[in-house]
Amino acid sequence: MQKNFRDLKEFFSSEASRSANWLVSGGVLRAGIAFLANLALVRLLSPEDFGRFAIIQADISLVAAIVNFQTGPLIVQAPEEHLEPYQLSRYTGALIVETLLITGGGIITLWVLDLITLGAVVLLGSSLMSIWIDTEVKLYERNFEYKNITYVETTAHVLSRSFAVLGAFFGMGPLVLYLRKAIKQTIVFEGLRQLGGLTSLPFRWLSLKDWEIHIRRLSGFWADGLLERMFDRVTVMILGRVAGEETTGYFYQARRLAIIPNQILRPFSYRMAFNYFSNRISEDERYSTLWRGLAIEGGVLAILAAACWLLADPIVPWLFGEEWSSVVPMLIAMIGVIIGMPIFGTVQVYLKAIDKVTTFIVWGRGVQYTMIIIAASLAAIDLLNAGVLLSAGLSAGFIGGAIASWGVIHYHYSKVQK
Repeated sequence: MQKNFRDLKEFFSSEASRSANWLVSGGVLRAGIAFLANLALVRLLSPEDFGRFAIIQADISLVAAIVNFQTGPLIVQAPEEHLEPYQLSRYTGALIVETLLITGGGIITLWVLDLITLGAVVLLGSSLMSIWIDTEVKLYERNFEYKNITYVETTAHVLSRSFAVLGAFFGMGPLVLYLRKAIKQTIVFEGLRQLGGLTSLPFRWLSLKDWEIHIRRLSGFWADGLLERMFDRVTVMILGRVAGEETTGYFYQARRLAIIPNQILRPFSYRMAFNYFSNRISEDERYSTLWRGLAIEGGVLAILAAACWLLADPIVPWLFGEEWSSVVPMLIAMIGVIIGMPIFGTVQVYLKAIDKVTTFIVWGRGVQYTMIIIAASLAAIDLLNAGVLLSAGLSAGFIGGAIASWGVIHYHYSKVQK
């Protein structure tokens, strides 16, 4: 018991604790601003506007997932010698190819699905910006500069959301949904420049040998990244196909509400946790740190989920308006997303940090996809309840995947201890 208290005291006085405080504080502020901005937007735009945006976003994200070379996570995990100019150029060389593939693939799929609009082109362009700016952020993040990162990212978030609300109010319509990301990324880039946090990225065209080395490191990360992006996006695309843009708009809003706890905790429970497990903690301490983190995380999330269950019905129609009341049953069906999504992410980065991505793919993603396939099959039969069924599938996927992955971790840890 004394050792546990001593460990907690050391943690709360550590660099990691200070970074966590900044990240969680920024997460709370960003989630609050996003909620208020969304509250205004649902009164200025229609469910169909949100549904169409969700479908276009899903299409672009799916293309990006397929050709994503996972440069950000690889940079965070990389040893220092991999950040020397010649080694670093291997990552940027991969980014050049990734940019070209997303550009071509995005245009083709948007054209095939008859989704090419000004907003879609803007969103595609901002997604290409994100590839490079996120790489700069990850390089800066390795130094645990989370205070400055929180300042920059929170400022970008507030200004981009404010623009969206003002733009919609003054008649720009749904185009504001597509412009938010471009504005946010531009502000992040300028913030890093002002902080002196931009790295002069070296460029070169990769040889076959370079690709062989990069792909060897990337394989597990790429597969998991693809499956992660596909999970939500394919769900949205299936729902859009079987139930239409209006139901997809309701689903989009329900999911936005359900992921608020994850938005608040993710900077700490996923982003910093990956950096921490990868670079700042010994192998012997990893499991006990994971266990303590999951216990605290689970307790807080269970309270939030109970509050959502009890209060969703009166609060959502009151805040959004009666025309959005169809969001309520979908949100209640996403109780498992509220609890499971942050925990699922923490287990995911733990296994990534110890180079056990395949274990996570088999158990975490395997259970997750099994649940959503079952839900999609039921939704195809019962179209009237398709939104609720797919919402329940998301919940079951996150909860089931988190339990299965943690079970494997615990089993291997217990086996080693014997």
